[in-house]
Amino acid sequence: MSNTKWVLEDDVNDWVKHQLESIGLVKNKTYTVESGMSEYMKNALAGSAKTERKTNFGKPDFQIEQYDIPVIFEDKLHVKKLINETKDGIKLDEKSVSSYAVNGGLFYAQI
Repeated sequence: MSNTKWVLEDDVNDWVKHQLESIGLVKNKTYTVESGMSEYMKNALAGSAKTERKTNFGKPDFQIEQYDIPVIFEDKLHVKKLINETKDGIKLDEKSVSSYAVNGGLFYAQI
């Protein structure tokens, strides 16, 4: 990876899109971004929004639904926002889930 200095999480999203497309995935066909997911995924993630009331469906940064098991993942602008953990494991409190990529991804995986 180059030494590019990104200033917005959207810059990271653009990089991820490029990586997905470099392996043959197509936006809005074989992968989707945030709320562009299928109705199936919206229903599966109903009530999993990372907001206080959790009334909406969760919106992972990217979803790939072409495989037997859907793949969802989160990204963040800085490496320091990759994971929040203690000696006991990955933290799943509300702040960690909304602020850290791995924590958010694991949260969605448990839905």
